[in-house]
This record gives sequence, C-alpha cells and structure tokens, in this order.
Amino acid sequence: MNLTASERCEIILKINVEIEQISKLANGYLRTYLKDKLITPSWCLSLDSVMATTKHYESIMNQVINIQMQDVDPKSLTALVPDSIMNHIANILIILSFVVEFSEEDKEYN
Repeated sequence: MNLTASERCEIILKINVEIEQISKLANGYLRTYLKDKLITPSWCLSLDSVMATTKHYESIMNQVINIQMQDVDPKSLTALVPDSIMNHIANILIILSFVVEFSEEDKEYN
C-alpha cells in the first residue's frame, strides 16, 4: 500500500481508540473473551495484514453477537439492537475496509 508514515500512524491510532473504547465497555465474560484479541494490522499495513485483521474482527463481531444472544428467547426477540461494543467493532471494520478500498484504487492507477 502506498501510505505515508503519518497516514499509517493515523489509521493505527484510530483503530487503537476504538480498541480502547471496547476495553472500557466490556465486562464479565465478554471482557474475558476479548482479552488479547483486540489487535491492529502490522505497521506496514500490507493488504494481507489488513485483510487478516478484517477477518479477525468479523469473527469477533460474530462471537460477540453469539454471546449476547445466549439465553435470549427468539420468540420475544423483536430486533437486535447493536450495543456500543458492536458499534466500536463495526468502526474498526469500516476503517479497515477504507484501507483496502484505497489500496485497490492505488493498484488501478499504477
């Protein structure tokens, strides 16, 4: 990817802010589950690293949903409303998707 050091720093910083918020909000079993799973891509932000990190956070999102849905009666469930933790994980996924999108644009013009 054709990113400057300051751009890479800004991306990693934004992801770290989201990770910090998740860490503050998680409690109980969710805190235990998330411990040591909140990661950033490698500093070089290679496409492989970003894609692997994206898949990692997609897996975490699915697991968080599963954890939150335990003991929920499907008959009484009207709609799943994302909570703050899921919103912060989604923000990380959005940041990573922008990195991938811009890297693909770089390939088209080179």
